[in-house]
Amino acid sequence: MEDYLRSQKARNKTKMSYFTNSGKMFPIPIFEKAIINHYNTRDMNYKLKHNLVKIDTDKKLATFATKIKKKGAWDEDLEEYEEIIEDKLITKPYDFIHIPPPMSAPDVVKKFFITLAKRCCWKTWTCRSG
Repeated sequence: MEDYLRSQKARNKTKMSYFTNSGKMFPIPIFEKAIINHYNTRDMNYKLKHNLVKIDTDKKLATFATKIKKKGAWDEDLEEYEEIIEDKLITKPYDFIHIPPPMSAPDVVKKFFITLAKRCCWKTWTCRSG
């Protein structure tokens, strides 16, 4: 989508956001870093831990459940403020929305990936044989 908007000279008029229920963009740190860099260099916003809970197609509003941290009371013993976590619903307008269904890799792919992960060092992208 981002590439298409650039080709149509419409990217500078568009705000793109990615919301995911996950706490990470990708489970492998080297790939996550590359993905975050990709989003940042292309001025694309992303929000982690935002679960889509409602779509109002008539009003074009998407509602996400998330948690927010608030500063609580001062704890004399720990000499720090309490951290209070509250549930919050956030509603965002949209013009275009893409909602992929929950999905997972087939078992054979998961098993292969686990085997590969045990043999590889993702930080340097090197693998042991065997």
